[in-house]
Amino acid sequence: VVDRAPDAPGFDDVDLLALQTAAEQVALAIRMEMLVVEAASARREMAILDAAAARLNSALTPDDVSREAADLFARVLDIDAFIVTAFDEANAQQRVLCAQGAGVSHLVGHRFDDDGSVAARALRRMECLPYSGRIEHPGVSVLGEGMPLVGARSLLVFPMAMGQRTVGTIAVAAARE
Repeated sequence: VVDRAPDAPGFDDVDLLALQTAAEQVALAIRMEMLVVEAASARREMAILDAAAARLNSALTPDDVSREAADLFARVLDIDAFIVTAFDEANAQQRVLCAQGAGVSHLVGHRFDDDGSVAARALRRMECLPYSGRIEHPGVSVLGEGMPLVGARSLLVFPMAMGQRTVGTIAVAAARE
């Protein structure tokens, strides 16, 4: 915003051109600074992903892979809980393999059927759920009927597949929206 004293003459075409040029230069400088900050952030994220990929490649068991994935998600995202399930086709059940974070460690080993829970629907539909990423109703069943994530306000459940076969889900949750 540019102004002159009430008794000063108005802006002429040369003033307007100079002001427009100055505004464009300021906007360009701000955009360049934003790009530098974004590039630095992208470099940090790539370094984290490279290190995580190396650790994931050296993981030998499903538990090792789950722990490494949990660590990666926690470092890249601001999450409070990370849960991995495995799908047993023969019994049409999911079993919690890994549960790390606020109030979820007791879920390891928990089994649940193909019910109306968010994880069951995500696996059945092969879609990330809920679409909004928010838990609209605090008591919503996440890992089987009657199994809400207490205190979670944000949730994403990703289905996992190996080729055409569904193998489980990854759920991330946070206490904030």
